[in-house]
Amino acid sequence: MRQFLCINFILVLCISVFSVPNVYAQQAESLDLLAVLESALERNPLIGAEVARLNSLQAGIGEAKAGWLPSVTASYDHNEGNSSYVYQSGETRYDDDPSMSSSVIISQPIWDWGKTRAEVNSARASYRAGQSEFDLIEGQVLLEALDAFFDLERDRRVLKAASESAAVMQQQVDATEQRLEAGATILTDEARVNARLYAAQGKRAEAQSALARSLAAFERATSIADPGKLIGLVPGGAARLAEAADEAWSDHPSVRAAKESEQSAYQSYKAAEREIWPDISLKAQVRKLDNTGSSYVSELEESTYGLAFDAPLYQGGAQIARTRKARSLWESASFDVKDAERKAREGAIAASRTYHYSQVRLVAAQDQVQASQRAFDLMKEEVAASRKTLVDQLDAQNELLEAQTSFAHANRDARVAAWNLVSAMGLLNSRWLRGVTDLEYTD
Repeated sequence: MRQFLCINFILVLCISVFSVPNVYAQQAESLDLLAVLESALERNPLIGAEVARLNSLQAGIGEAKAGWLPSVTASYDHNEGNSSYVYQSGETRYDDDPSMSSSVIISQPIWDWGKTRAEVNSARASYRAGQSEFDLIEGQVLLEALDAFFDLERDRRVLKAASESAAVMQQQVDATEQRLEAGATILTDEARVNARLYAAQGKRAEAQSALARSLAAFERATSIADPGKLIGLVPGGAARLAEAADEAWSDHPSVRAAKESEQSAYQSYKAAEREIWPDISLKAQVRKLDNTGSSYVSELEESTYGLAFDAPLYQGGAQIARTRKARSLWESASFDVKDAERKAREGAIAASRTYHYSQVRLVAAQDQVQASQRAFDLMKEEVAASRKTLVDQLDAQNELLEAQTSFAHANRDARVAAWNLVSAMGLLNSRWLRGVTDLEYTD
């Protein structure tokens, strides 16, 4: 009976677990861009790996600070053996008692010529560089999610336009066949109309394939498998950012990371340079010996304390080599700063210009759609008045599809360019998203 109740309980539990609706499936009915970006940050493995790396860098600060704190070492030795003692009187004594020794040594550094301070400063600079690199990783994850979002939005637009165009073509083919049966048209017109239909069906299949790829990329970037309606957002201050592109790049995370890495390398060089200087520390020791093996003293307790002066005189040139190595790494990091500044400035200016031209292209694409739609409407009137052929109308329909496809691509590029501009200024990270207020909905 108990087994039967347990089995029923497990079945009910499994049914309840698998019947719970997916949170993201509910959200998929209407997802705005911020919700998508939050999902990308929460579930991307790169973020977890970077958090672990930051924790290791933070632990390095505590490791460096240990050079200022006292160290305590305890030791204990236990030895077994047999000894025999022959005295001048001829008497022999045997001793098989174990000998034991224990000691505690305390060492407190007093002066190391700033080596520990340099190591601590180096570790802190490395941690700050890691924080800036974390912002870079967050920006990369967000950009990947943004690309996937707007790619999916674009491909849905293209598929919708291609499907509508193919449906119109199918209607025209059916009408042409009816007119052919009635003798109102010729076989040449039917063949040309069918050719237009096949082309439209091919474009629809191509759009379906592109949409399938976009859905897969969207799931990989955001962990959302079945997005419903997508609500796009763009930063409202993109135009102002574009005007300040020549100067705003200076606070880019890549520049900050390079500067902090250079500072860390400099402090490491200073620490290596001071390794050849003597250290002064205060040391104290407490020691106890049992069964010393002496016929006069069986137990010994002693304590000592004093100053220790450690000066490395010669170690095969290893210390000098480490100093030269650390100096070379510092010089290399200095050049990395200049390279990071050049790349950040180039990226900001390029993103600014790309944003400007994407807006111009978007306006042109909108005008193209309006003109193509008007040409198509007028062509239908011409065909109804028998002044144009049906093939001319289908050509106009195809031009309208191309205009709608071009608009979908231009709209996607303009939205992505606005976010790329934010990224190029070094603003795209989780902190900026939490505080941003000037977001505009896209149409």
